[in-house]
Amino acid sequence: MAAIALSRALGGLTNPNVGVVQTCVGELVERKEQQAKAFSVVPFLRSLGTLLGPPLGGLLAGPVKLYPNVFQEKSIWKSFPYLLPNLLVGVLSFSGMALGLLLLQETHPQLVNKPDIGIRTYLAFKYLFTGNFRKHNCARYSRLDQAEEDGIELRMETEAEPEQKAIQAPCAITTPHKTKPTEKPLSKAFTLQVILQVISVFLLAFHKVSSDIITPIFLAIPAKPTKPADNLVERNIFQFTDVFGFSSQKIGFILLTQAGVAIIAQSTLIPWIVGRFGALKCYRMILCISPVAYLFTPFLVKLKSPFSIIALLFDLWVKVLLSSTGYICSAIFFLARINGVAASFGCLARSIGPLISGRLFKWGIQEGYIGIAFWTLSTVAFIGALESFFLLDHA
Repeated sequence: MAAIALSRALGGLTNPNVGVVQTCVGELVERKEQQAKAFSVVPFLRSLGTLLGPPLGGLLAGPVKLYPNVFQEKSIWKSFPYLLPNLLVGVLSFSGMALGLLLLQETHPQLVNKPDIGIRTYLAFKYLFTGNFRKHNCARYSRLDQAEEDGIELRMETEAEPEQKAIQAPCAITTPHKTKPTEKPLSKAFTLQVILQVISVFLLAFHKVSSDIITPIFLAIPAKPTKPADNLVERNIFQFTDVFGFSSQKIGFILLTQAGVAIIAQSTLIPWIVGRFGALKCYRMILCISPVAYLFTPFLVKLKSPFSIIALLFDLWVKVLLSSTGYICSAIFFLARINGVAASFGCLARSIGPLISGRLFKWGIQEGYIGIAFWTLSTVAFIGALESFFLLDHA
């Protein structure tokens, strides 16, 4: 338990999900009308990784049992059945760190002119293998000014000798005339609408991530649970302990279909819906549908096969469409500190949400109310739906 807690704590400390990356990507665009699209890149990739992670974990966990021809019985994979998916996570984390250190450009107005040891290292390796720096694009872009008209290209400064300038200040992103930008005080930055948006992000992250955590557990509970007692009498429609009892491999394939639906929808259906009805209307709509989806999820197990499987897949697909649309439609916070506050509250929700829902799920199994966790998430989603009607569309 201590090792798991330490691992999660280190993961949280090194997690770049503080809104800075999203702001950085948004500030690297060449034209202002492309900024909204740039801001949507990071949430899309993050949600894509969130969807692909659980299926991969299910397909890689316990490799000796799932792939006996490849992994031997008397090996480290037998003693540590969850080592393989964690090794993959470690490799991906190291790759992300290396890419960010070597290639990500600084956009902070007070730091853009300072030497970047990461890009210097990248240029050194590039010179080692190619012998020149000329293929590295060191054109520099200035920060977007919100007062600029749409369609005006950002200032690009060309270098007469890029290989020399790259060593002095590689790929620095400069502000016009190197003037320090004026920042609004926090009292003006955190308006009522910003606070409402942060609360909305918190509630969305709470029920979305909690659902992602408890759904595989709900599907994996053995068909004959040891608790509650055998003499339990169902006194109402909410008191039951029926479960699916799926294997980890089957759960992995189910979640993989969910990821496939999300990938297709986020690249085709969701942009069309948002463009047709607007971000705020779509956001309110999905928040109003989410409570209903959470409410009926536990009852799907009472359907006879194969209708229970079909209904389960449809329920998971609807949920992933709702959550994907919700994250894309969430209002964009242009300032890094506001972005960071929103992301920090989102991280807080992703931390306490699974903790609360997990304890409720355990209590529900013991007392015969196995759906109590989902019904709690339905209540949270309902509160988020009501709160969304106080948001204003600034488009």
